[in-house]
Amino acid sequence: MNFTETEEDIISRMTDEAILQRIPCIIYIGILSFIGIIGNIHVLILFSRADRKASTYTVFVIALSIVDLVACVVHMPMEILDLTKPYTFYNEVGCRLFRFNNAFLLMSSIFILVCIALERYRRVCNPMKNQMTVLTSKRLCGLAICLSLIITLPMYFLNGHHIVSLEGNSANATGYMCFINDDFHGTLFLYSYLGFMIIVFIICSTILICAYFSISKVVFSRHANIRDSRKLSEDMRQKISTIGRLDSVQSNISNSSKHVELYQNLSAGTIKTLRLSTLRTTRSLIVITGIFIIVFAPYLVLSCVISLDIEFKSGLNNFELTLYQIGIRLLLINNVSNPFVYGFTDDRFKNGIQSVYCRRKQNK
Repeated sequence: MNFTETEEDIISRMTDEAILQRIPCIIYIGILSFIGIIGNIHVLILFSRADRKASTYTVFVIALSIVDLVACVVHMPMEILDLTKPYTFYNEVGCRLFRFNNAFLLMSSIFILVCIALERYRRVCNPMKNQMTVLTSKRLCGLAICLSLIITLPMYFLNGHHIVSLEGNSANATGYMCFINDDFHGTLFLYSYLGFMIIVFIICSTILICAYFSISKVVFSRHANIRDSRKLSEDMRQKISTIGRLDSVQSNISNSSKHVELYQNLSAGTIKTLRLSTLRTTRSLIVITGIFIIVFAPYLVLSCVISLDIEFKSGLNNFELTLYQIGIRLLLINNVSNPFVYGFTDDRFKNGIQSVYCRRKQNK
């Protein structure tokens, strides 16, 4: 005797099957959310401490951490909710807010990273010019947030209910997915907006790559100059001890304009500042930007594919579908990785973590 499925039975059965297939992705997001909340709270606490000198670096780090923390607290749980409601996402307003929030946080991160790259470029490549102030960096972060809000606002209207037909053994059911609204699928507005977002990403990525390429060249050059200045200082000390006159030493090196410039401009204080401040913070920010570009590329490609070809996922088996679901969410790693980058590249952050937990152990 064949069991006759009702519409509710069909939706329940297919929802259970979909959730079972999505468990690896749900676990992946849950782990990222947990780690990201803990890590970003540590960043906010340690970089906001009263004993830490305010700088453009701390302003940008705090801004990024706030965006990342919101993503871990708000957006990632919404991602899990979306995965557990493959055919029953009836709240259309909630769906729109979810998709808009994702795009807004993403764009905010991109624009803040661009501001960081431009600030680092000016500080490293043009150190003699007027540098960005703390107040200016705060204003730029505010501008990045406002610009992100304007650019991603269409996402609220583009998304909504995507209606799918679910086949049972004796009846069909109607499922509601949170995706591009059916009214906009295949429209010129959708294609134009996706093209615009791709152009924005290409422009921002080009700025980031060019800025950090120029910064890297200067950093390597300055490292070489520092080594040369040390050798020059050793030679000068030897000649001073032998001849006893600084004038003769200066005359011996006057034929090399490069050495004269190093001798005049590279003091111990300058070298120390260069090594402990600019180079250290620049290293952290280069790694953060590199991670963002790497994890953003799969998201951009897969998002465009699924938006343009709505039947793309239907041709995938369970394993391929799991890879797709995790691949399009690799971008979430960006909201979790920054605290680890600071831990490996920022000595002040690492020492702050150690002092906090070592003090707790001592108090026990």
